[in-house]
Amino acid sequence: MPSWETRQSAGDRVDDAEAACQYLHASGPRQSLAEVGVHLQRRRELLAACARLTVELNSTYYRGVVSAETSRGSVARQNLLNAAAKELSETGELEVAAVARRAGVSVGLPYRYFGTRTGLLIAILDAFYDRLCDAAALRDYDESTWAAREQHRIRDWVTFLYAEPLAPIVLGGLVGDGEVAAAHTSRLSLLIEIGARNMARAQRSGELPSDRDPEYLAAATLGGTNAVVSIALTRTPRPAAESVISQLWKFVSGAVGVAETGRNTR
Repeated sequence: MPSWETRQSAGDRVDDAEAACQYLHASGPRQSLAEVGVHLQRRRELLAACARLTVELNSTYYRGVVSAETSRGSVARQNLLNAAAKELSETGELEVAAVARRAGVSVGLPYRYFGTRTGLLIAILDAFYDRLCDAAALRDYDESTWAAREQHRIRDWVTFLYAEPLAPIVLGGLVGDGEVAAAHTSRLSLLIEIGARNMARAQRSGELPSDRDPEYLAAATLGGTNAVVSIALTRTPRPAAESVISQLWKFVSGAVGVAETGRNTR
């Protein structure tokens, strides 16, 4: 088996030679080579432990720095999104320079987070639909019947849109290039898919008649609901939300066949 001397790199051997000289000078000339080797092995282990500790401390510090930077970045991005949403809802326009002024930052900062004006518009659109999903589209309701759950969903849907400053612009057709239109279509397609699955389950359970394509129904009811609310939001005075909710439920329940199912089960 190689001795402790031959297992070291050239640099390590130089360090070990210096350490051995210091050890012999401190301990006297009667120390054996084996004792010197044990001393140096302990020294190397201590140095290795110190090196690992240094790496761990540096790593912890780095993670803390990265976490702090990420947190600040998230706050800055959200502030820009809030400023952009206000700019768009209040003026109907979205200029990057105006968003930067409203947020109190340099003109270049929005480009850092969103790349282009198109990227900023898509981020606004995504945030809008995320809020809609949280408020109504993806909510689970406790009512025992499909009809009661969906009445509750329509109520929450209309309530959200009535309170959302961006609703008139998004429902009226957010102005942008092809990428923005594609992003909008993608979000609507996802909502249609979610609605179709919901209606298909109700058809399988016998709560809705099964003679209608659930995807067609989801597309029709989603499009109709948003169109009705869009018209209501542009009226002066704005009609009461309860009136809109009531008329929408008559439309949706008739389209999906809630009344027909009730008659068939009696």
